[in-house]
Amino acid sequence: MDEQRLKDEAELLRWSLEAGFRTVCDAVAWADSVIEAHPQPPISIIEISLAGRRSPADMATLLAAVPGEPAATASRRKWFTEVLRVLDAQPEMGEAVARVLARLTAAEVLPSDEFGWDAYGLVDAFELARQGVAGTYDAAMDDLRDYLTRHAR
Repeated sequence: MDEQRLKDEAELLRWSLEAGFRTVCDAVAWADSVIEAHPQPPISIIEISLAGRRSPADMATLLAAVPGEPAATASRRKWFTEVLRVLDAQPEMGEAVARVLARLTAAEVLPSDEFGWDAYGLVDAFELARQGVAGTYDAAMDDLRDYLTRHAR
């Protein structure tokens, strides 16, 4: 069993859960598929599989507990690509995605030397548009898509 791969998948799922475009059921289904494919999965995967009635916040904590260190840039870029696909289908998720990006930046999961500080500006753009102070939701979405596209490569 590739611990690195499991950690990467758990992190991608956790970020998507926190952004609101994946569910607790998605995490349970992922854990079940890991258990099915591996005769001796880590206990953390079994705990995720059994947590179907837990809150998204609890599930995010369980996903974060999967052992290992995520592959730095590769998994982040893969997640950005997934986010772009989600936004194509669900543009109303834009502000939630921007907030997750800002949290990941603050936690240095998205290191500023590689990803910059733009995520904070994205949150501000959505907030100002929602309040009718400056800009529009569409303009904030364009900025978000530009950021994600730039960093998905």
